[in-house]
Amino acid sequence: AVVSTQSGHYGRGHYNMKFYLCSALLCWFAVQHARSDSSVNKKLLFPAELSIDNFVSLDPDFSEAQREISICAWVKTFRSDTQRYWFSYAIPSESNEILLSDKARYTWIFDHDLEEGSAVLAPNKWYHYCATWSAETHTLELYLNGRLEASESLSILGTMGTGGKLILGQDQDSFGGGFAVNQAFAGELYQLNILKKRLTEDKIEGLYRAGMCFDVGLNFYQSIILKWSDFLEAERHGFVEVVEGVCSKWEVLSDFIGQEITVNLIEHLKKHHAD
Repeated sequence: AVVSTQSGHYGRGHYNMKFYLCSALLCWFAVQHARSDSSVNKKLLFPAELSIDNFVSLDPDFSEAQREISICAWVKTFRSDTQRYWFSYAIPSESNEILLSDKARYTWIFDHDLEEGSAVLAPNKWYHYCATWSAETHTLELYLNGRLEASESLSILGTMGTGGKLILGQDQDSFGGGFAVNQAFAGELYQLNILKKRLTEDKIEGLYRAGMCFDVGLNFYQSIILKWSDFLEAERHGFVEVVEGVCSKWEVLSDFIGQEITVNLIEHLKKHHAD
């Protein structure tokens, strides 16, 4: 193709070159993202041997999630006996502010459970798990592998409590403790993210269909209040380990397929690749 320098107009070759340059830049940024984000291929392992000493603890700021929240993760349990609680958020006045287990029936918010839930996570299989709640609808919803498993409209009114303690791997029967070995979680967690909004069914299905290697932060970073790397960097107790995950760091390149350089992409890169 010919580039006309006199008229200031450029031929097809210029635009092809521009496209290739943009593609190269996107690939370069993606590689840098993959290299800098150590959470791309890490998971949390809770040992098969049960113990009340195995847990992860955080002191989250839920001030932005008082009226709606979504908790999404990939979950694998090693056991199929009694219910095993992998997520427990307690406040001083309520130990079951949020409580999530490997059995749908035992999904709790404000000490109210999902009575209609019947699904049970089969051992040694990965499940995409999303629990959502909204103060506007007063509804607690549980999605497994992109499909609505159960929902319940709660009679209790109120907002999410703040100043709480978040524990992974145990059920808090008292604020920050009260663990019982018959409720301890044994299994793996991957890509756990907490958002300050109630995700819709189509968004949750999209997350499931995007697969385990999808970087949730690329599309939802403005809504995330606790990202996966926050959990990996949190205080671990007992024999909980951070181990290699199921995805190659190069899988992050698939998140950029077909994308142009947009404002959202630039904002994401600025947030995660500050000088």
